[in-house]
Amino acid sequence: MSKNTFQNNVETLYTDLPMATALFERDDDGLWQLLWQNSAALSLWGEFDVSVNPRFKLELMDALSKVTPSIFSYQLPNAIESYSFSATPNEDCLLVQFLTTGVSTSNSSDLFGDDVSKANTESKTDVYSLIIDSAGFGVFDWDIETDFIHFNQNAYEVMGVSSHILGSTYKQMIERIHKDDVDKVIEGIEGHLESHWPLQLEFRVLNERQQYQWVSMAAQAQWETAKAIRLAGTLTDISERKYTELQLKQREALIQQMIDALPIYIYVKDAQGCYRFFNKEAEKLTTKHCNEVLGRTDFEIYPIDFALEQANEDKRIQDSDEVVLLEREAKFKDKALWMFQGKVPMHVKQVNQSYDTWLLSFALDISERKQMEDDLKEARVLAESAAKAKADFLSVMSHEIRTPLNSVIGNSGLLLSENLDEHLATHVEMIKRSGEHLLYLINDILDFNKLEAGKVELEHQPFDLKQQLQTVIDMSATNAKLKHIELGFNLKQELATHYLGDEGRLRQILLNLVGNAIKFTSEGGVKVDVKPTNQDTLRFEVIDTGIGISQENIPKLFAEFSQADASTTRKFGGTGLGLSISKKLVEAMGGQIGIESEEGKGSVFWFEIPFNEVENTETLEDHALINQDLPLSILVAEDNLPNQFLIKTILTKLGHSVELANNGLEAYEMVQDSERHFDVILMDMQMPEMNGLEATQEIRMLESEVKHIPIVALTANSNEESYDSVMAVGMNDFLTKPINVDALKKALQKWGHGIA
Repeated sequence: MSKNTFQNNVETLYTDLPMATALFERDDDGLWQLLWQNSAALSLWGEFDVSVNPRFKLELMDALSKVTPSIFSYQLPNAIESYSFSATPNEDCLLVQFLTTGVSTSNSSDLFGDDVSKANTESKTDVYSLIIDSAGFGVFDWDIETDFIHFNQNAYEVMGVSSHILGSTYKQMIERIHKDDVDKVIEGIEGHLESHWPLQLEFRVLNERQQYQWVSMAAQAQWETAKAIRLAGTLTDISERKYTELQLKQREALIQQMIDALPIYIYVKDAQGCYRFFNKEAEKLTTKHCNEVLGRTDFEIYPIDFALEQANEDKRIQDSDEVVLLEREAKFKDKALWMFQGKVPMHVKQVNQSYDTWLLSFALDISERKQMEDDLKEARVLAESAAKAKADFLSVMSHEIRTPLNSVIGNSGLLLSENLDEHLATHVEMIKRSGEHLLYLINDILDFNKLEAGKVELEHQPFDLKQQLQTVIDMSATNAKLKHIELGFNLKQELATHYLGDEGRLRQILLNLVGNAIKFTSEGGVKVDVKPTNQDTLRFEVIDTGIGISQENIPKLFAEFSQADASTTRKFGGTGLGLSISKKLVEAMGGQIGIESEEGKGSVFWFEIPFNEVENTETLEDHALINQDLPLSILVAEDNLPNQFLIKTILTKLGHSVELANNGLEAYEMVQDSERHFDVILMDMQMPEMNGLEATQEIRMLESEVKHIPIVALTANSNEESYDSVMAVGMNDFLTKPINVDALKKALQKWGHGIA
């Protein structure tokens, strides 16, 4: 309630009241002033000046410091009698009411006679009763000698009982007090009556509803010849305040329990660096009990170095008003722990309405997480080491396996080019197909390894879509003819002629899916449909009339080394990598792949890949190949005798002259022979004495014109590292083993006679 509102209410209630009433205020400088008084007060003390009555001012200051009304006696200057004062606080104001106590400094009977004295006493008693009954709070007056207590009407309301239930004796009043409070009340009253102790009590009383409500009592006794004869005071209902306090305590206890239950170290420091809050987890980590910490600074608890570091950090955060989050290693109980710590400045409102900057700090033990991170780092190093070892193993095994395969497939092809009788041709064809199948399996494993490592690089070159599909059909035609099934493709008319993308990877995906469809189709046919979608994406569908796939087995199809069931592997063969590789390639190209199938009714494998149309294509050839059939002088650096024989035979059949070097060192020496001239060098990568990379480096460092001879790498390794390494040392091109005659022809046409 505001001061003006309070003053208006007082004036309304007490202006015409016969009880002397005044309203005082204390300003910020501690000076008292009389704001208002009624006519009854003016008639008793006139224009009363607090400043010249220091004892009265002290009584007012004492009353203002309390939350309940105060009772005190005071004899005004030049007054015959002392007065009993009741002072009720309201913020910086005091409502003061007073009346005479009936004790004079001279015997009134001597001055006026017994009749006059008796009349005055009766008159004062009547006025006193009237004042008590009209007071705005509970008032009681206990005549100790007769054991009669007079209560005003408000007192009954405060106690929550009617007059006939409460009674009028001291014993009756005590009987209504809660058993846990009664001893405290009796001791307080008796102590006041005997020793003049201040009497201000809070206790519970039983009301008519058989419930307990809280009451505050403030009282003052009257003594005669050192004997208490009267006790008067006020009663105030404080149930609401007590209920609010209880709620606050329960809420504080709940918050404390919640914070203590958190596995987080939490504390609060005030603006002076003193601890104001310290939870259970903080006690657990620091081994400091909150009673040892609260109200103290770090300098009183921890070693000086640590305390100084904390004080400087806290001051910096409070001044900058910034939240700080960090990870740090801390030592608790002689054990090093990693903590995630945060420090947050808090603006706390003080009693004088100003704000102080406190500090909230929390910390979480992340030692397990840090250990897990260290373990993961170590595991990553081990995994990378294992991956490198696997890659190295595959590289070596690829070379070792491809080298004899090169000879097997190449020589088989040469034999088939001769005029063999049908019986021998069948056996040689079987040898060649077995070698090609083994090469296919090796390529699958190597492709899968590269895709797993994320090392596949995609090309973005123009290609002829129809030509690519025709190539896939041509390459798969033999297998389809052997099974007597139809094979073909269909292009929608609205498709463009050329698109931009990786034609090699597209061909690989289609070969995998078409080959897979042929493998599982015994009658009918396989068809490839290509059509555009609405988002610059081409949709490829490989449709077959094969055995189909059950719905429960479809999820297994694109898993590594997996087929629909074990019997499929036994009956049809394969590694189970083809579809997995196709899926990874499609996703690497930004597309998606799926299947629609019904067991016994065939399947539709589809994939969609974004391709951009190529407009105004002039030619897709790398160079105009001139005089491509002219014979070349070729130096072949190869240490493996079967491969020497094979490649020399192939090149001779193509019309070229060939010289052989058994290692890189021989090749390096032969190119420097002025009597020899070579148009192209075919350089194996792995050779004794000097490998292909070293030999190329040495040749490129020569000062003569021979350093410009085109060098094409021959290697059994097909990974990107091999390609990057050969290009880095100055080689011009890259061919993998087993040698593909068409690829060899193209390379010789491209680099022969210095055409590039």
